[in-house]
Order: sequence, then structure tokens, then C-alpha cells
Amino acid sequence: MSVVKVREVCDGYAIDIKTSEESAEVISLFFNSQRNAETVKRVLEADEKEQTVDVAEVVHAYWEETTHITESKRGRTIHSKLYNCSNCGAPNGRKKSSYCHWCGARMDGERRKNEK
Repeated sequence: MSVVKVREVCDGYAIDIKTSEESAEVISLFFNSQRNAETVKRVLEADEKEQTVDVAEVVHAYWEETTHITESKRGRTIHSKLYNCSNCGAPNGRKKSSYCHWCGARMDGERRKNEK
């Protein structure tokens, strides 16, 4: 879909939009001001440009929980939960975020049922 032009009509303005490159069919949108017509034209042109952007495939993963055991200066045992990405193995410390900061995997996957 591409905007053909903004034109003046009776008491307003119109945008003519081609429905496809192969077809000669045109849809007209009518506006009460030139400013509104130009704004919609810019939005349609920007939207058309965004459709040609390459996107990467989304990788789904989950945080693998490990327990880290340390001893304090006073001799007490400290148990800390640490999380690693199931996709790349990168550590994320003690926080679970919605994606891996190293590989970009989205953390909405679930642990496999055969794993503990």
C-alpha cells in the first residue's frame, strides 16, 4: 500500500492510497484540514518503511536455578540462589529478568519435564 498524493477537494483534503502496486485501484481518505492529511500521510509512509525491516527469530529459554553455598566470616553457612540462562549458560546473579542480557533469549520457556 502506498500513498499517491494529498489533494484539495471541495471544503477539505484527501489522501489517495494505492491498494497494491499491481492494481490501479485507489482508496481516498478525506480530512477537514491539510495538516491532518499530511500527518496521516507521514504515518502511513513511516509504517510502510517499518514493514521492510528485518527481524531476528525469538529464542525462548528459562532461568536454571543453582544453589551457591558460602561461609560467612562468623562461620555461618549462606545458601544463595543463582540463575543461569538455559540457552547460553550466562549467569544473571540472583535476579530473574524477562530476557537474557547476553544472548537476548526471552525467558518465557519452561523447564523440560524430564529435568529436575
